[in-house]
Amino acid sequence: MRAGTAVAVLAILVSMSPPGPAAASSALACAPARVVAEVPWAQRMFAPERIWPQATGETITVALIDSAVDSTHRQLRGKVDPTMDYLPPASPSSCVPHGTQVASIIAAQRVNGVGFRGMAPGARILPVRVSDRIDGNGPSADPTTFAKALRDVTARKDVKVVNISLVLSVDDPQVRAAIEEMIAADVVVVAAAGNGHQDNNPRPFDPPSYPAAYPGVLGVGAIGEDGARLPQSNVGSYVDVVAPGKDVLVASPGAGHTVESGTSFAAPFVSATAALLRQARPNATAREVVNRIMATAAPSRGGLGYGRGVVDPFRAMGEVLVADDPVALPLAPAPIVDPVAEARERRWSQLTGISLAIFGIGLGLALALVVGRNVYRRGTSRRWRATRAPRTP
Repeated sequence: MRAGTAVAVLAILVSMSPPGPAAASSALACAPARVVAEVPWAQRMFAPERIWPQATGETITVALIDSAVDSTHRQLRGKVDPTMDYLPPASPSSCVPHGTQVASIIAAQRVNGVGFRGMAPGARILPVRVSDRIDGNGPSADPTTFAKALRDVTARKDVKVVNISLVLSVDDPQVRAAIEEMIAADVVVVAAAGNGHQDNNPRPFDPPSYPAAYPGVLGVGAIGEDGARLPQSNVGSYVDVVAPGKDVLVASPGAGHTVESGTSFAAPFVSATAALLRQARPNATAREVVNRIMATAAPSRGGLGYGRGVVDPFRAMGEVLVADDPVALPLAPAPIVDPVAEARERRWSQLTGISLAIFGIGLGLALALVVGRNVYRRGTSRRWRATRAPRTP
């Protein structure tokens, strides 16, 4: 495939659904959004404070293959490394909100008066700017540059987790090879599954989106607060787990917060979980971390597009797994039949039936005797004469 054709399909995944009530405009200008004090629903669902005594993601660097990240936002200040930039310097960068929004889900720090915090607030963020394309507008790297960015991140050695909230609609061999090298270098790769699903599509599955569909990559779909799949979230075998991705609170460039939807914002919840695991289990390989996240996923509502279920950071941190891969339990042994015991059981059943019948007959005779005795006494007291009402004078 020619590079010029692929440029148009590398895009940031932003849902086309309207924002929630607390949302602000996602324009390219760094206009500050309003500060939201409430604890967002995804944070209430995961309750990550239960995990932070064990791990916060400290010592772990998460690379974001995305747009730039606003390192001046007060919830990200001091947490963002210098940007690895693969776009022309003259193009707009810092005010494209997507990278900042994704980074905040992972590493936003505590600020007084704000309930929102990142899932792994101790982690560091490495922005890798390869696309500012939103809704078809803005610059984007071609697959060759995108693959180079992936290889440069792999060469750093300090990156343990990579979050890719971008999608390629075609399987580019350069990108595939770069992803394979990254996974071979023991890096956990998490990718958004895409927002292209349409309910009126006659086919139940959507075409593969890349890199989510590459082997070894954790593909992430999106759900809402009710646990139902975001309608736009892609459906396919490349969806391994799902995470909150509808009306998700995120940090906005400049200041404040917005509410966004899309699989872009589901993927960083999984990346943050991987960062927590990589700190808590430093000897675990990337494959073991990926298997643990899938094995401990909580049950979903069921149906297509949910993968193994909803990512569960608390279970992922605490569950004891017996093996890397699930193993089927052996068949239950056939029951042993004891003819003597069966005969005894049949005899007891017969005796029970006979006893109940005798008891019923005896009870009936006793009742008949009591009624007959009362009738006899009343009859003899009246000398067996019928009673009549007194006549009116």
